[in-house]
Amino acid sequence: MTFIRAVIVAFIYLLQIFSWLIVIEALLSWVVDPFHPIMQFIRRFTEPILDPFRRLTERMPTANLPIDISPLLAIIVIQILIAVLQGLA
Repeated sequence: MTFIRAVIVAFIYLLQIFSWLIVIEALLSWVVDPFHPIMQFIRRFTEPILDPFRRLTERMPTANLPIDISPLLAIIVIQILIAVLQGLA
């Protein structure tokens, strides 16, 4: 395994972890207080990823819906990045 391939594989694993953290945060947001220490811990990692998608969805006509679709958009982009990186590895 070359060094570049090892870096790509490590980045793929990191993206998969972020993807799971986004899913966990979205599910926990329905049942756990936003100020709970677990939620704050997870948000420390997911917020830098979700913030650009939240700003993007504020401009969309779905901004008035009670459902935040930014986690879904982030996961779609992450999965596309993973597919591209797997093609390079």
